[in-house]
Amino acid sequence: MHNYLNPKYLALQEFITAIPSRFADPKFGLMLHNGRNIIKSVEVNGIQLVIKSYQCPSLLNRFIYGRLRRSKAQRAYLHATRLRNLGIDSPEAVASIDIRNRGVLANSYFISLHSNYQSMDVVNDYPHNAPALEPLMDAMTDFIITIHNAGILHRDLNITNILYRHNANGNYSFQLIDTNRMDFKRRLSDRERIDNMRRLSCGTAAYIYILERYAQQMNRSDNSFELKGVLARLIFDERQRAKQRVKQHIRQHNR
Repeated sequence: MHNYLNPKYLALQEFITAIPSRFADPKFGLMLHNGRNIIKSVEVNGIQLVIKSYQCPSLLNRFIYGRLRRSKAQRAYLHATRLRNLGIDSPEAVASIDIRNRGVLANSYFISLHSNYQSMDVVNDYPHNAPALEPLMDAMTDFIITIHNAGILHRDLNITNILYRHNANGNYSFQLIDTNRMDFKRRLSDRERIDNMRRLSCGTAAYIYILERYAQQMNRSDNSFELKGVLARLIFDERQRAKQRVKQHIRQHNR
């Protein structure tokens, strides 16, 4: 077992060490997501935790993550910690656990504090309910600009990986989740910014609104930034559809 443990949560060490042996128990925690990865919520010592169990990787990746690269859980822990050190909010990392057998990765878990923020998938209602959504979308776009200006590339910048909270003063706060796939650079080019935003999984109208807000806030006066963003999104979507067609063909062929 290879662990990272946030020193603030040393009192939870015994509980965290026992997670691999308890996680599969249906009575352990509350199921939040049961898909490729499994996410559960559990309370211990009055602290609400979220535990993410990553899908057992292929044999090749088990060797790579066991010997050559950090696991997804380790990267999620380190990246979440680095984000917070850079002033970008993310649910506080508590621990990560790698279970290895003879140097080959078997399972991995990432543990963080539970967040009471909401998913940004509400923007999928745009342009319906536009007056209520546009201030939120403006604030989210400004948050993305802050991330990019800090040299941060979230490699899965999906709408559902951005959480928000409407504060009592009328402002919005945001958090990033699913932090295992990230790059940290000194500076991002416009192309890197556009390529990153093309992953936003919202409707076309919302995406164009976000692009226009982004260009305006970055003082890109001409339309080339938005046009490049739309083109990048079209190409990305077509590639995703092509991948799905290939996967579907393989599934049908293997039946």
